[in-house]
Amino acid sequence: MDNVIYIPVKFEEERFEFKGIVQRFGYFYRISVVVQDQVIQFEQDEEGNYRALLKESPVVAEISSVSKPLIEAIARVLTSMT
Repeated sequence: MDNVIYIPVKFEEERFEFKGIVQRFGYFYRISVVVQDQVIQFEQDEEGNYRALLKESPVVAEISSVSKPLIEAIARVLTSMT
């Protein structure tokens, strides 16, 4: 079952609230977050920190328009929520 969460992020003196969908895959889960009309998936690494999953594909060209510091800020908030 997928669960919806809301992720409050303060970035460059602005406050945002991103919608995330938690998807379970066996023993781990991913969180799909809509950022600037694009879906970015996050998962925990072996240290428990979240990272964005970006692979070499045509999708990466689309995601590159999303600010890398914004993606990092979302990952930090996700890590602090767990």
